[in-house]
Amino acid sequence: MKAEYLYRLTFKILTLFCFLFLLSTPLHASRSASNLDKVYLLKIENFLNGIKNLSSDFIQNHSGSISRGKFHLSRPGKMRIEYNSQPNLLITVNGSVLTYKDLELDEISNLSTNTTPASLLTRKNISFKAKDISISSLTIGDEQVSVTVVKKNRPEAGKFRLIFDKDVTEFRKMEVIDDLNQVVTVKLLNITYPEKLPSRLFYIKSSNLPF
Repeated sequence: MKAEYLYRLTFKILTLFCFLFLLSTPLHASRSASNLDKVYLLKIENFLNGIKNLSSDFIQNHSGSISRGKFHLSRPGKMRIEYNSQPNLLITVNGSVLTYKDLELDEISNLSTNTTPASLLTRKNISFKAKDISISSLTIGDEQVSVTVVKKNRPEAGKFRLIFDKDVTEFRKMEVIDDLNQVVTVKLLNITYPEKLPSRLFYIKSSNLPF
């Protein structure tokens, strides 16, 4: 039961973060695009493609339950999610291998990224031509822009909304809405874009090993 719970939790966490930075979204017949829509979608695509390395704090809110931690991204293919408290997990992605560690039990498990939303990390270029995602809404307001997408082959993962400032120069937050209309929000704080991140961030060693 513990392993199944952790897998589901890991899948949900990775869904949040992978859609946050590795969105690859087509514009399908479910939503026709105006010229203004296309301009903003291109801005979002360019903004995400411009990210090579990123480090930040994050706050995750799920039905009033607040979690905090550190997030590191190195594109393509590397990611680290480190919670300060509950859920007591450390997650890394390095190429085709996803590793998560239950810090309470000191147990490590490995998965193929192809079985999780982290498979999006293998894509070097973020474009709007993939066929596995459709846009359900694009909202252009006076102070912010938001795009809501659905992954076609993972409808149970829910809808994902990315929210930017009006000029799409700053990411504000992300929301995932499940089939019960429950909302999980992730907000990044103290964002930096370092030229390089240490490779050790994207590996997890067992404390039981002598090296």
